[in-house]
Amino acid sequence: MKERAKPTDRLIKRTLVAAFVLVGFAAATTSANAATDHLTQANQLVNDIDAQALVGNLQNGYGTPTVVLFKSDPGGAKVYAECSTFVTRLLSKCYGWNWSTINGGGTSSPNAAEYYSYIQAGPVRGFTTIPSLFNIQPGDIISSKYKVPTPATGHVMIALKADAVPHTFKYNVNDGHQGTYTYYCVQVVDVTSGQHGPNFDGAWTDTRYCIPGVAMSGVGRGWFSMIVDAAGKPLGWGFSRTPYANAVHWQDIDPIAIGRLNLPAK
Repeated sequence: MKERAKPTDRLIKRTLVAAFVLVGFAAATTSANAATDHLTQANQLVNDIDAQALVGNLQNGYGTPTVVLFKSDPGGAKVYAECSTFVTRLLSKCYGWNWSTINGGGTSSPNAAEYYSYIQAGPVRGFTTIPSLFNIQPGDIISSKYKVPTPATGHVMIALKADAVPHTFKYNVNDGHQGTYTYYCVQVVDVTSGQHGPNFDGAWTDTRYCIPGVAMSGVGRGWFSMIVDAAGKPLGWGFSRTPYANAVHWQDIDPIAIGRLNLPAK
C-alpha cells in the first residue's frame, strides 16, 4: 500500500465499551475451524525479520516480484511483497489456500480491491463477513478498496488486537462528512511501502522502525484507526492511531471490510 453528554449518551458509551470487551478481542473465542495459523506465522515472520535487521541483515521490502520466505527456508526470513500478495502467500503456506480453486477460476493472486470484494461476497468467496468492529477476532482479514487507485487498489491487513477504549475526533473538512466521530485503534500485521503513524504521545511503535533512524518498508506490525457508528459498523478509517483530517478514508469513498476465513471442516 502507498500512502492516506447527556446521561443517556454516557450510558450508551459505557455499553458499547462493554460490548467490545465481551465480544471483541478481549474475550474472543474461536470456533473449531477458525483460522489463526496465518497470524502466528505472520507474527513470527515479523520477529525474525526484525532480529535479522538489527544485526545488519535487512531482508524486508515492498514491491514485486513477490518473495515471502521464513526463517526455516534457505537463506532465512525475507519479504519483498505487496499487501495483498503477502496475505495470499501466507494463506497458501498455512492452509494450501488457492483463490482460483475457491472461486471456481479467475485469479490466484487477488489484489486489495478483490480481497474487499471477496469479503463482501461472503461464503461464496471463502469468507464470513464481519459487519461490526465489535465482533472482530485475531486473524481476521481487513481490506479496503480505493475509489481512485494510487496505483494501489486498496490495502489488506491481518487483525492482531484492538483497543477496547473508544476515542473521538471532530472532522471539520467541508466535504459532506463534517461531525464528531467515534473510532477505535486496531493493531495489524501487514506489508506497506511506508509505516503506520505514531501513538498519541508521538512515539513511533511500528516495527518497521526497529532500527533507530531507519524506516523500513515491507512486513511489520502497526496500528490504524477505524471510525464506527454505534453498532460498530465502519464509517471510515485512517492509517495511524489518529484519523488525521487530511487522511481519512471514508466508507462511501474508500470502503473497508472485515472478513473471517472459512476453512473446510476437518
